[in-house]
Formats: sequence, structure tokens, C-alpha cells
Amino acid sequence: KMIKDKQNLHAASLILLLSFSLIQGCLINSEPYRQNRTFDLGKPATRKVKIFVQRFDNPNACKRSFTYRAGENEIIRDEYNKWAAPPENLIASYLKTTFQNPDESAHTPILSGSIELFEFDLKENKAVFSTAFSIKTGSEKSESRSFISETKFDHQTPDEMTKAMSENLKKFADEIITYLDKGE
Repeated sequence: KMIKDKQNLHAASLILLLSFSLIQGCLINSEPYRQNRTFDLGKPATRKVKIFVQRFDNPNACKRSFTYRAGENEIIRDEYNKWAAPPENLIASYLKTTFQNPDESAHTPILSGSIELFEFDLKENKAVFSTAFSIKTGSEKSESRSFISETKFDHQTPDEMTKAMSENLKKFADEIITYLDKGE
């Protein structure tokens, strides 16, 4: 009976020691809880210009996670702050709302593009959007153009950063209207 009590005591001590180690490891090495947050580009003002917006290509690896440039060659993906959709879908949706996206026809300008940058620069506190785009009007062949916009934000908070990115898209919409007005 004494041997059995000793075995039970060793087993209980071992369980207690393992439990303590497990609890201590969880408490010391755990990160604080952070809620996942989801953002979009807001609701743009509708313009009187009608443009058929095609989906933008996104050859970058960024999907829904916020992408931060932390240094010359360092990119950080934020798994807690995410876009409501991949950037190519957000951009197309924003522009379709802006330009009263009509049906595709021979008389409607057609906008297409490819995202080059869609990120937040943490060193310079700015949202950066860059795209190569083309607008086809009628039967004319369209030429590819580049657009880049950088908008500063005061604080590195998701709310301020997404407002800055929305401002970049507003500037892009203005650029498209200017391009069409000039008839380039």
C-alpha cells in the first residue's frame, strides 16, 4: 500500500508540475488579444461621368491583409486589420460607384488597370497607391498610363490610414476625369 501511495504522490506531483509549466508558459509568452477589424474605401461621391470599369489586375501578393512598408526592403502583413475584399475588388467597386458604371458599349469609355502599389509606408506616414491603367474610348486603341498618389496621415491608426487610401482613390478618379476632358 505504501508503494501505491508513493506512485500516486509522484503522479500527482508530475501532473501539478506539468500544469504549472503549461500555465506559466501561456501567461508569459502570450500576446494580448487584438480584435480583427475590417475596412473598405468608404462611399465615394458619384460623378456625372459614365465609364465602364473592368476589374483591376493585382500581381502583388497582398490579398486582404493590410500591407505596411517598414523599411526599404521590409514588408509587414497585418493579420488583424484587413480589407473587406482584395484591393483589386475594392478599387473596381469604388470606381464603379464613382462613375455610374454603365453597360459596356462602343460609346462608353472602358477603364482597366493593374495595381502596382497598395500599401502604407510606416516610415513616412503615408498611404501609397500606384497603378498602370488605360482608357479605351470608341474604337481607338488605348495607351497605358501611370498614376501614383501618396497621402499623408497623422497617426498610424487603421481609421486614418484607410481614409488616406480613400483620398488616393479620389485623386485617381479626378485624374481619369481630367484625362477624358482633355480627350488625350
